[in-house]
Amino acid sequence: MAPVILHMDVHCLRCARKIRRTIEHLHGVERVWAAPESGLVFVSGTADASKLKWRIESKIGTPVTVVSDGERCFPTYTPGSTISARRRATRRLTRTTAAAAAAGGSSTTTTTP
Repeated sequence: MAPVILHMDVHCLRCARKIRRTIEHLHGVERVWAAPESGLVFVSGTADASKLKWRIESKIGTPVTVVSDGERCFPTYTPGSTISARRRATRRLTRTTAAAAAAGGSSTTTTTP
C-alpha cells in the first residue's frame, strides 16, 4: 500500500516532532516522517487519511491537505527532489542566458531565481 501524504505548514524540527507525536500512536500507523523543507508528512501503514487529517487539525490547529490517500499509486517522492529539480532548472537558465548574452555581444548576464 502506498503511503499517505499530507501537506501542511511544517516550520521547523519542533513542529515535525509535534506532528509525529500526534499521529504515531494511531491505529494503522507504522512510520511517520515530516519534512520541514517541503511541508510534507509521509505516513506508512494502513491508517485512514481522513482520520490523520482530523487528528492533526484538532490537536495542532493547522489546516492539512491530503495529497495522497494511500489508495492510489503516485510516483515515488524522494526528499529534496523538488529542490534538486529547481536547482537544475536554474543552472540551465543561467547557462542559456549566458550563452545568449555571449552570442549577442552583451557583457551582462541576468539570472532569475
